[in-house]
Amino acid sequence: MLKVDQSSPLVMASVAWTFNLANGTVIPILTSAVETITAPEYINRTKFDSITGSLELSSLTLDDTGLYEVMMIPPWGHPLPGECNLQVQVRVSGVTVTPNTTELLEFSSSVRISCHVSTGTSLSYLWMNGSSEITVSSDRVQVGDGGTSLTILNVTRYDRGPYTCNVSNLISTQESAPLTLHPIYGPVSIQIYVQVDQVQIGQVLHLSCRAESTPPADFTWMNGMNEEIGSGADFQKTATLLDSGEYTCLAVNSITKLELRAVQKAISNVELKTNDTVFVEFRDSAVFTCSAKGSSPSFLWMNGSSMVTVGNWVQIGAGGSTLTILNMTRYDQGPLTCNVSNSVSNFILPSPNISDFLLGSDLNVSCSAQSNPHAQLKWAFQGDRLTTTGPELKLHSVSEKDSGLYSCLAYNNVTQLYSNITKSINIGRNLCNLCICISI
Repeated sequence: MLKVDQSSPLVMASVAWTFNLANGTVIPILTSAVETITAPEYINRTKFDSITGSLELSSLTLDDTGLYEVMMIPPWGHPLPGECNLQVQVRVSGVTVTPNTTELLEFSSSVRISCHVSTGTSLSYLWMNGSSEITVSSDRVQVGDGGTSLTILNVTRYDRGPYTCNVSNLISTQESAPLTLHPIYGPVSIQIYVQVDQVQIGQVLHLSCRAESTPPADFTWMNGMNEEIGSGADFQKTATLLDSGEYTCLAVNSITKLELRAVQKAISNVELKTNDTVFVEFRDSAVFTCSAKGSSPSFLWMNGSSMVTVGNWVQIGAGGSTLTILNMTRYDQGPLTCNVSNSVSNFILPSPNISDFLLGSDLNVSCSAQSNPHAQLKWAFQGDRLTTTGPELKLHSVSEKDSGLYSCLAYNNVTQLYSNITKSINIGRNLCNLCICISI
C-alpha cells in the first residue's frame, strides 16, 4: 500500500485505474482518494502522479497487453472516464530459414522453405531473392502460412537464390542468413578450349573442357577413332605427328546420367578464292577469301616468308579469312598463302596466280601431306575420281575443258584420318605450276 502526502493538494477528488482482461475480468490497479491503494501485483511496478492522475507501468511483460481504463472525479463537475489499449512488443530474434529438402532435380522437384523465429510478437514477413522482393507473380511461386513459408514448384537452375526471410514488428527487424539452393541439372553448354591455336611436334597439346552441371560433370577424352585417351576437365600430352585429328570431350552427370559431347574438329575442306585472276595495275583491287571447316579456325596470311599485316593498301577482315589488296601493282603477285590452323591441325594453301593458264601447255599440279606413315594421295576432277595417284598430277596440252576444280585426297591407313583440298584452275593465256600443301 502506498500513501499520498496529505499536504499535497489534490486536483482530482479520486482516481481509479483498472486493467480489463480479454475474458471480461477487471483487475484493479490503483485507486487514489484520501489515500492511494495499489494492488499487490503492481507494487514496485507503478508510478502515479496524483496531480495529473497519470499512471506509469514498468518491467512490462506480454501479460500487460490489453485495455486500461481510468475514472477520474474532480472536486467539482462530472466524472471523467478514459481508456487506452497497450500492445507490448518483444524484439525479433533468432530468424532462420530451412528447406524441406536439398535433393532438387531440375524441372521435377519442388521445395518449401520455412521461416522460423525464436522471439518476437506481431510479426510481419518479407521474402527476398538476392536484392529483389519476392511477390507471388507466377504459379510456380507461393507464399503461405501467414508469410512464414515460401514454396517453389518445379525448380530450375535459375532458382538458386540466395533466399532470405526478413521478419519485423513495430520495434525491431531481423533478416535470416541467406539460403542458396543447388538444383541438380546438366550437363549443358559444353565447350572445348585450346591453349594455343597451333601445336608443333614436341610441344604440349593442352585442351580444356567445360560444361554447366550440378554436381560437376565427369569428363572423358576420346580421339578420332573413338578411343578413350584421358579423363578430367583438362587433357594434355606432348604432341607427335600422330596426334593430329579430331578430339571429343564427353561430359556426364553422375546423378542425372545425362551425356553431352563436344568435338574439336581438324581443319578440312580449305578453299581459297579470289574475285578475279586478271587485274589492271593501279586500277583493280583483289579480294582473297579463305574458307575452311573445323573447330575454331585461325587464319594467317603470308606473302612469301613475310606475314601480311593491315596497311594503307591492305585490309584483313571477316575474322582474318579475307584479304583485300587495293589498287594492285605488279609487285603484289605474291606468292600469297593462307595458313589455316587450330589446335589439332594446320593447312597452308597458296593463292591462285594473278593470271590464267596457257592453252596447249603442260600443267603439273602437286600435292603434299605431312603424315607418318606417308599418306596415300588420290586425285579428282570436278568431283570425279581420276586414275592418277601419288603426289603429282600431270596434264598435257591443256585446253579450256581442263578448267575446273581439282581435288587431292590424303589418307593415313594407320590413323585412318583423311583430308582433302580443292583448287580451281582456269586455262587461259599463261601457265605456272601449283603446289597444294596440307597437314593431317
